[in-house]
Amino acid sequence: MKKLLLSLAAALVLASLGFFGWKAFGPEKVRERITTREGTNVVSEELSYYLHGKKAFGKVYKPCDEDGRSVESEGTRPVVLFFHEPLKTAFAGKMAQALAGRGIFACTFACDGNERTVRNLAAKVTGERFADRDLVFLAADGFSSGAVAAAALKLKDKAAGMILFAPSLDEKTLRQLPRLPYETLSAGADAKMDEVFAYLEEHGAMK
Repeated sequence: MKKLLLSLAAALVLASLGFFGWKAFGPEKVRERITTREGTNVVSEELSYYLHGKKAFGKVYKPCDEDGRSVESEGTRPVVLFFHEPLKTAFAGKMAQALAGRGIFACTFACDGNERTVRNLAAKVTGERFADRDLVFLAADGFSSGAVAAAALKLKDKAAGMILFAPSLDEKTLRQLPRLPYETLSAGADAKMDEVFAYLEEHGAMK
């Protein structure tokens, strides 16, 4: 009887471990959509993707109609991916909200300084149903610009353009930027939105 009880207890432990293991490492769950009204014509949603066993979080700002419904059902649109310095979300959020107000989808992510992460997130967002694959733009500020520029050099024509705010780039990266199939917009931290809109319009994003 004692052996039977021990066997049952062991089976229950193994079953519990298997269940929690599946919950932790099993198939990716459907993303929970938490929509927030950012303004009269902008809504935002949390983004999350699994990268190398870890979850990366971000935010997408979407154009919406007067009732707060996202316009993504109307077809694909240009997308700007803004990689900002960790904890410095205000500038990226303000920029993304302004872009969405002009009909562009804008995603913001905290940059971990790894160009591979930038490329992987760019690939994930490009696969979203709202993204126009031919009009995906990269953006970054401060030290994040190094990883984003390095990613752009590997992505080549998979990105349609790049905007860097107060960039911090090493000499090697600066020498390589002219190899990109597009001109990079390098702006100050106090850049005006008109400057950004003009760049995006020049590169086909302001339809």
